Amino acid sequence: MVCHRRAGKSYSMAAEMLKRAYNGPEDGQYVWLSPMGEQSILNVQNIFRTLDDQGYITKFDKTNGIMELANGAQIQLGGDRTAEKIRGRYLNGAVMDEFSQLKSETWSEIISYALADRNGWAAFIGTARSDDGYRLYNMYKEYKDDPNWFSKKVGVLDNEEAFPPERVAEIKKEHIKFCLSAGMTMEQAMQSFNVEFLCDFSFIDEGKPDMSALFYPELQNLFDANPPRLLDPSNQIVREAQASTGKVATFDIGHSTGRDYTCVVFASETASNPVVHSIEWENNMPLQYWFDRLRMLGYKTVALPFDAATTNKETLLTLFQTFKREGFNVIKFKRLQRTEQIENGRWLLNNAYFSKDAIAGLSELGKFSEFKTKHGLEQDIASAILYAGQVLRKKHTKIELANTIKNNYNKNRTLLETGVSIYSGAISLY
Repeated sequence: MVCHRRAGKSYSMAAEMLKRAYNGPEDGQYVWLSPMGEQSILNVQNIFRTLDDQGYITKFDKTNGIMELANGAQIQLGGDRTAEKIRGRYLNGAVMDEFSQLKSETWSEIISYALADRNGWAAFIGTARSDDGYRLYNMYKEYKDDPNWFSKKVGVLDNEEAFPPERVAEIKKEHIKFCLSAGMTMEQAMQSFNVEFLCDFSFIDEGKPDMSALFYPELQNLFDANPPRLLDPSNQIVREAQASTGKVATFDIGHSTGRDYTCVVFASETASNPVVHSIEWENNMPLQYWFDRLRMLGYKTVALPFDAATTNKETLLTLFQTFKREGFNVIKFKRLQRTEQIENGRWLLNNAYFSKDAIAGLSELGKFSEFKTKHGLEQDIASAILYAGQVLRKKHTKIELANTIKNNYNKNRTLLETGVSIYSGAISLY
């Protein structure tokens, strides 16, 4: 079900799951997964409470999100992390809520296998998103004519009783206003409204380039208008940066086997401008490859993205913990809104020097207009560039502040010394 925002998809699927669970086997097991487990427990549980006017649900466990039904079945609410605990279990049914925001591995490696034991059912619902390559919408297109699947696409104009034309006009006005304030062009803002509220994906089906993602076209324009400053590796600035102790390797970790590149920006902090020494990428290489590469290049500090907190089922360690165990200093950077990310990318391209060894990566970065899928190499490099901007911009701000304090101190040293002399009585005020 591809639905516009506030369409009532969660209510409809909660009713469906409650009906199926109560009329199913007594040992039935069902799971509802949202992007965050807390989101399921806080929001969806209340929907189930509202719908359960017959008293089918006999127990709510707010700690682990499990609801027990009068017939013995259980419904568990959770997120991606909850799914990891389901490995090895069976399931009779599952709802993948806001499927575009769930990790693809949650379905392909966990839930699909758990359902296979009992030939269980699954529902995929949400608002299609641009930043995952419209995965939910593409699934809808693939199965909409398959008689074994129920498929539905619901736009805001399909329900005039709930959303009369004047209300839709208000929503459109506010949505476009918000998009423009976030840095979108009018074309991008209109397309965002068409996708999120009208479920209009004609620009994809007509083969037009994806222009609705916020920061990719913005970075493309920036890249074209103001190319990064390239320095020969023998340049004095590059040599000094390479020898500095403030080197950091910023990772965009590739999670999807076979499709997703791990990209790394190797850079150094300097007192004036950061220097990007190289941008490297590999597909399907073990972490040991990167450990060896980092040590060979003399990097002791790595910056890892927010999703590196996922626990590896083999080592039971997160990526943060794995890098620390290998002796690296780890910087964790936050999940940012896209508008913040584009500011970081803009800052890096405007302020950093790039060694010629980074040209290969930058040439990929310049292919934004060719975006077709989520897992293109150029998009993974773009993410690494944005992450590097976040880390280096923050560090550079601290350096600038330190330099400002130092300069102010040097400028006012005479005044400071005079003040100390007056305070100590060495100089008389009269």
